[in-house]
Amino acid sequence: MPPARCRRPPRSPRPRSRVKPKVKPKEPKVKPKKPKKPAAPRKKQGAPSSVEAAPAPAEEPAAKPARATRAQAAGGEDAPRPKRTPRAKPIKKDARPKERKPHVREPRPLPVEGRRKERRGIVVSAAMDKTITIRIDSAKPHPKYHKIVRRSTRLHVHDERNEAGVGDVVRIVETRPLSKLKRWRMVEIVEKAK
Repeated sequence: MPPARCRRPPRSPRPRSRVKPKVKPKEPKVKPKKPKKPAAPRKKQGAPSSVEAAPAPAEEPAAKPARATRAQAAGGEDAPRPKRTPRAKPIKKDARPKERKPHVREPRPLPVEGRRKERRGIVVSAAMDKTITIRIDSAKPHPKYHKIVRRSTRLHVHDERNEAGVGDVVRIVETRPLSKLKRWRMVEIVEKAK
């Protein structure tokens, strides 16, 4: 026997209107004023110097030092300045080399032609004039999963004498750009198509 399901109560057809409770505006906080200290009595210029005012009794504890304001923290008059770090001293004139050697430009080495890349592929299309399209197949294991992954690349190759046909195996070498897509030249036909 299947377990009994808990049934939800039916929803009301109309959502209830939500009425926000009225909030009384907050009254601004008023800080209590601090009583001012009584000013010390001034000496009269004509009064005799023998009578001196008695010092006021020290009933109040010493006040805490006030926090530094932003102006003081930003480098005001009262704020203590941080100590400067000493600069690195420049090299003395005596330590510099007295005479400079004349700059001699070395002769440029002759350009040595490196080994050009060689590929072998199957002709896929020979419809164009002096151009063939070849397909180069490559198979190598995946670096992580070690499955053999097969890929193919298509290249446009220059065929000067229009010798190659579809299905031929040809050897090509890289060359200077001959057109928008051609950067390879056919050297020889390795195997003719049957």
